Amino acid sequence: MPGSTIKMVVQRVKVDSLPHFKSEFLTAVRRDANNQMFPIAWVVVEVECTDSWAWFLSLLSTDLGLED
Repeated sequence: MPGSTIKMVVQRVKVDSLPHFKSEFLTAVRRDANNQMFPIAWVVVEVECTDSWAWFLSLLSTDLGLED
């Protein structure tokens, strides 16, 4: 979509380490006029932590043009 932000980091993973590879899915959702939830942004991160949430929310804030 025009105006969307995409940031991607690709890591090579050895085949024998695949069973140990895990990731977390972070999302920001909103409710519409019918009280239904829909995603407005999402990201897949290596681990859910304060730093990954801060990074995600800072990108979202910039994309939405929000101030501090």
